[in-house]
Amino acid sequence: MSARESRDLPIASPDIEEREESWISSSDIEGVRDFLLPSPDLEEGADVYRPGGLHPVYKGDLCHDRYEVLSKIGFGVCSTVWLVRDRREQTEDKKFRALKVLSAGCYGQGKELYERDILKHLRD
Repeated sequence: MSARESRDLPIASPDIEEREESWISSSDIEGVRDFLLPSPDLEEGADVYRPGGLHPVYKGDLCHDRYEVLSKIGFGVCSTVWLVRDRREQTEDKKFRALKVLSAGCYGQGKELYERDILKHLRD
């Protein structure tokens, strides 16, 4: 079975589009153990960074070739929130944003999440 087929554990990569392709098997876990150990950026514990849990995000990651991750703002049961720099925005008062990364485990049977509806309402 290839690493892509096993889909055991996501690892961080420089671009969010590449992350879907960046999967390793459980047998390869030793190669990324340093990323999974608790650190100041993983206050919630490394055990929640797994398929169905929270997606690993690291300082310096670049999302959509636009948002550079600077620091974690907070975390909860279903998400982590990160301070990011918008690399396309030149206006000083608009170049920082918050990036919320939701857990896949927050969706599914019996788990209604209205976050998207709330955000759409606020935007409109």
